[in-house]
Amino acid sequence: MRQNRIIIRVVIVVMFLISLYMTEAGFWGSQVVATYNGGFGTVDMKSYDAEVVRSALAPMGAEGLHVYRLYYLMDFMFVLCFGAFQIMLINDVFSFQKNRPVTIAITAVPVIRGLCDVVENLILLRTLNTFPQINETAISVSAQFTQVKLLCIRIWVILILVGVILRIVKRLRKHTHSQA
Repeated sequence: MRQNRIIIRVVIVVMFLISLYMTEAGFWGSQVVATYNGGFGTVDMKSYDAEVVRSALAPMGAEGLHVYRLYYLMDFMFVLCFGAFQIMLINDVFSFQKNRPVTIAITAVPVIRGLCDVVENLILLRTLNTFPQINETAISVSAQFTQVKLLCIRIWVILILVGVILRIVKRLRKHTHSQA
C-alpha cells in the first residue's frame, strides 16, 4: 500500500512538471504564443481588461490565434496537474492536524483556484474564437476570475509556509518535552 502511495505521488509530481513545461515552453506554450504577439504572451497570469486583450490578440493573425487556442489544451492539462500537486502538497504539510473542517478549508483553496482557472480559460478561449469581436463584460468577468486564481495561489503558498512552521514548532516541542 505504501509503495502505491509513493508511485501516485511521483506520478503527480512528474505530471505537474511536464504540464508546467508544456504550458510555458512546449510547442504550444506561452513562449510560442509570445512569438505571435510581440512578446506579450498569454493574458491569464496578468492583470488585464478588454483593451489589453485586444492589443495582445491584434498582431497574432490566424496562425497565432490557432496556436493560442492550442495553448489552452496544455493549460487545461496544467490546471488538473497543478491542482493535484497543490492538494497533495498541502495535505502532506498539514497531515499532522486531524480537524476535518481545517482539512476541507485548506483543500478548498486549490480547488477554488482550479475552478477559477477553468472559467477563465473558457472565457478567454471563447474570446479567441470570436476575435476581433470582444465581449468586454466577459473579459471583465474573466479578469476577476484570474485575480481570484492568483489570490488562491498566494494563499496556498502562505498556507504551505504556515504548515511547515507549525510542523517545525510541533517537532521542537516534542523534542523539548522528550528531553525533559
